[in-house]
Amino acid sequence: MAQSKRLSFMDFSAIISSFAVVTLHSAAGNFSFTNPSPSATLTIIIQIIFSFGVPMFFMQSGANVLNYRERYSTTTFFKKRLTKVVIPFLCWSVIAYVFLVLKTPTINWSIIDFLYRLVTDTILGPYWFFYNIIAFYLCVPFLSVLLNHLKHTQILYLLALSTAVNAVYLPFMRAINSPTLDYVNLFPAIGNYLEYFLIGWYIVHVGVSAKWKKRIYILSILSLVYELTATIISTYHYGYIVKPYYDISNLPAVIIMAALFLLLKENNNNFSKYELRLKFFSGLTFGIYLIHPYVIALLDKLLKVNSATIHILIFPILVYVISGLVVFLLHKIPYIKHVLP
Repeated sequence: MAQSKRLSFMDFSAIISSFAVVTLHSAAGNFSFTNPSPSATLTIIIQIIFSFGVPMFFMQSGANVLNYRERYSTTTFFKKRLTKVVIPFLCWSVIAYVFLVLKTPTINWSIIDFLYRLVTDTILGPYWFFYNIIAFYLCVPFLSVLLNHLKHTQILYLLALSTAVNAVYLPFMRAINSPTLDYVNLFPAIGNYLEYFLIGWYIVHVGVSAKWKKRIYILSILSLVYELTATIISTYHYGYIVKPYYDISNLPAVIIMAALFLLLKENNNNFSKYELRLKFFSGLTFGIYLIHPYVIALLDKLLKVNSATIHILIFPILVYVISGLVVFLLHKIPYIKHVLP
């Protein structure tokens, strides 16, 4: 069941997922959504199309670490996660807190205030998914044992159950403004995104039959049409972007993300031709996740872009390229990889 050779599609997915995240955070504009306009509609479409960034990252993580026992011990696993994810996250959270204090003089800065903002995720918005990924890592030793001992049908049941709870039940209860049961909110230990980690692992290490591939692709196309149509219509009706229709925790998004990851995996041989280049660029992506909010803030201040077209189409590319170059140059500095892997 394990894959022995390097999967180049994983490197490619790391690259495009980091670009998608940067695009979502930088391709924003101050548009009126009361009346339809090309720029406003393009903004909505980009928000939907590029929403795959974080789910793709979750699926990569599931595929990469849920079989860690085949490579090293649990102690080694936690050491690797601590040095590659937790320590960089904490270091850059400190940096973000310093910027927040400098920008907001009314904040009574202190270690207590920093710790409070850290545990409540109120330091830097784009870092929200680190909390999910760290929680996932804490559960990996248990989940890896579970997956090693369950039959494929039982694994599918676990996947279906997590999807039903996280992508159907919880969104429905939020939509009708109804309180959810506490124990359901906590199930199954990682929050609303367990299905993405499991889907990534399942697609890479188990595989999907030809019959189900076709079904998933068809459902994903229908789901994307639904997301685009419902979001555009409701946005112009209410005057603001209505996110629930394309929220990554909802079932249509889960289907689309699974189809995209599956499609990339099916084309792994094509990506293998560029293995070395993809490996190099994918090595920059985690650093890009960490520093791109600062690059966005700096460029916004320096360039003061007023053109909606430039801000939507050009600005994300500029932010991504500069972020990548900064990470590449910082990697040349000794020991910097401890805080910018």
